[in-house]
Amino acid sequence: MFLAIIRYLILKYGTKTKIRVLMKAGTSWKVFFSLLFFHLVITMINQGRYLIIEYPKGWKPDESCTMYPPNTTFPYFDRVQNPAIDVFFQEHISEKYLLIDGILKCIPPILYPFLALGLVVELKKVREGRKILMGRDEENDMIHVTRLVICMTVTYFLAETPVGVSEFYMSFITGKGFGPM
Repeated sequence: MFLAIIRYLILKYGTKTKIRVLMKAGTSWKVFFSLLFFHLVITMINQGRYLIIEYPKGWKPDESCTMYPPNTTFPYFDRVQNPAIDVFFQEHISEKYLLIDGILKCIPPILYPFLALGLVVELKKVREGRKILMGRDEENDMIHVTRLVICMTVTYFLAETPVGVSEFYMSFITGKGFGPM
């Protein structure tokens, strides 16, 4: 989403100095690490309420399975709710995590069609100026980059919309299970 927003802002306001800050590599690294840190904190809060335990008996294949030798046992691990954390607190964490994650996954697909439309409109406005200022090869490169951003936008929209809607919906129906495990 940020790629499409930055591309749109550069096309629309490319001559303004405030927007030129977005074109610097340092700004993109700051945005990247800020978003990474935000995502890690939210995920750690949600995942911190689980424990990974090993079952002492392990996993044994069926008798009918001839692929393994007799008496074969494999370690078996499972993720369970941490009993040290209060049940109400776990339920609260799960609801809020799914709600926040669902909203954050629904916002980009909603904004993407508008960004794609804005990019196409700005591209058509800027096309005449590009023909005068740039050579044919440079203009084709700019058009290819903008088309790539639009294709990425549409692909992300199609991939993330169902996930965001389902997580948003699950935040309201978590019940006693405290969300997906």
